Amino acid sequence: MRIAIIALTKNASKLANEIGQKLKGDVYVKEKYTIPEGYAIEGDFIDFVHKIFRKYQGLVFVMATGIVVRAIAGVVKDKFTDPAVVVVDEKGSLP
Repeated sequence: MRIAIIALTKNASKLANEIGQKLKGDVYVKEKYTIPEGYAIEGDFIDFVHKIFRKYQGLVFVMATGIVVRAIAGVVKDKFTDPAVVVVDEKGSLP
């Protein structure tokens, strides 16, 4: 299963890297927090999410749920074809 882990802040990026190592997923963070094994989020965040949404079977967002809802709103189709979406806060808790 291809999984992307996505974060926007410094603390969230640290957790995203930990999750990425455990799940063997691709880690996407803001450019200033990128690590050698990760990828930079470039440009508009919503455009970025739309671009990668169908490339993965699972997306783990380390950020507020409201941000994620707005980001995926334009690309969600149905539960049979959409990737799994999980949201955790910067402390690793489910909201």
